[in-house]
Amino acid sequence: MPRHLTTERLALFGTLLATFGELHPLCDHWVQGSKTAMRKRLYGEDLVHADGSPATPYSPRPTMTTSALGRRAVAFHVASVGLVT
Repeated sequence: MPRHLTTERLALFGTLLATFGELHPLCDHWVQGSKTAMRKRLYGEDLVHADGSPATPYSPRPTMTTSALGRRAVAFHVASVGLVT
């Protein structure tokens, strides 16, 4: 591989790394809401509603596990960062 291509690729990598390194905290504080930030840490088999409130076994509203709610919050976070960048 020619030397100038390696230098250009390293420069592009450094630029992208710096850009995304600065945009990620911005997205965490301005794009992502506090509820999403808290829900990203959820895991387990307990049943909850989409708003995060605990569910009873016979709840008429749709339920999911806390792990599913946490994965949903992470997916929203990734999508929001992707849209901003």
